[in-house]
Amino acid sequence: MASLICDGDEGWRIQFTRPGDGKRLTFRTGEMVRRDAERCRDRIESLVSAAKQNRPPDDATAAWLSKLEGPLLTRLERTGLVPGSANRNQTLAFAIDKWLAGMTVKAGTKVAYEQVRRDLIKYFGADKPVSSIGPLEAEEWRQWLAGRLIARTGRPLSAATVNRRVKTCRQLFKRLRKWKLVTENPFEDVQSGSQRNKARERFITREQTQRVLDACPNIQWRVIVALSRFGGLRCSSEHSRLKWEHIDWERGRFLVHSPKTEGYAGKATRWVPLFPELRTILLEAFAEAEDGQQYVVKNLDAQVNLRTPFLRILKQAGLDPWPRLFHNLRATRQTELMDEFAPHVVCSWLGNTLAVAQDHYLQVTDAHFASAAVEKKPSEKVARIPAQYGPEWARKQLQEAPPEKTQTTGMPVVAYQCESSQSVRMGAEGFEPSKA
Repeated sequence: MASLICDGDEGWRIQFTRPGDGKRLTFRTGEMVRRDAERCRDRIESLVSAAKQNRPPDDATAAWLSKLEGPLLTRLERTGLVPGSANRNQTLAFAIDKWLAGMTVKAGTKVAYEQVRRDLIKYFGADKPVSSIGPLEAEEWRQWLAGRLIARTGRPLSAATVNRRVKTCRQLFKRLRKWKLVTENPFEDVQSGSQRNKARERFITREQTQRVLDACPNIQWRVIVALSRFGGLRCSSEHSRLKWEHIDWERGRFLVHSPKTEGYAGKATRWVPLFPELRTILLEAFAEAEDGQQYVVKNLDAQVNLRTPFLRILKQAGLDPWPRLFHNLRATRQTELMDEFAPHVVCSWLGNTLAVAQDHYLQVTDAHFASAAVEKKPSEKVARIPAQYGPEWARKQLQEAPPEKTQTTGMPVVAYQCESSQSVRMGAEGFEPSKA
């Protein structure tokens, strides 16, 4: 904690302990009102906390630091909390922080970018001159990242995660090159590959979904699961914005506000059908809603951690947790709908593109193989097997619909040759009526 001390006519001084060496330092503000001195103390505390955790300062502190100049900036540089003016624009940490401070992205995306910052700083060091990182160093960083073990699981990062972080580095250095902080993008030719990880794909069947719904502790959780599995909503950013006024019961659709795509023209909202499975649960929730309740799922913050309670629900349902808990619910729904509706229609409902759906959502299930293996009559148009039924459903259909047989011989029905019209003699009068 930094302490604020009044020096009378000389202004204020802020005392704090510098991370690393534990030295007690003093920062003099000069003459200023108490409110500004307290704000300065808070910013220094934020810088100390960020240095201890090896992370960039928060947005407010970064903005304050960017506006700082003159004697105050010089004094702050002497404390070591920020790089000196002679070389601060050249360090990796400062360059990344400058890039992050100018980003206007969602909170989840910013967390992913800060993970990349942590990996770069851990390998190169915060004071590494950013211009000294070349293509060889970038390749070596990728190899180090691919082999690094995750402390929580003891396993290395997936190939998709490594590829995604390489692409973020490419984006970072592209901006640094535009700012003329580097002369080349060292990550330009570093292998990035696909960000798709098929090992984490799971198709959540309707039977499994029903077990989850039965295990939910209340209607609010039933709505969360139903919106993800049957509505295909992104959890929890789109759930948290859904209001009762957005549901058009009469026309059988509801309006979804999407924070993820609101930055694209015409993509801030989309209409989604009120599917029968979803309508039943929403009607139940509407009947139990409190007077004046605006949101379908009350008290749901877009940043709330739903994973832990959902894991408890899966345990109650007797199911093993699957990877990417809520994403695979949404992916399952898109896979189902693609079997029944045109791709452009489904993508409009779920708010993504066909390219994104193919890379990150659509799955090949056992039911697809079962449908392809069902023998069909040439003259019969057989409907597709919905993906949620699976092989058992296909086998049952085969048992209930055996090949057509004759009643007498048991052999397949065949057609017999008809008498030729050439064997029939035409009468004396032709087909045309004679004149009177």
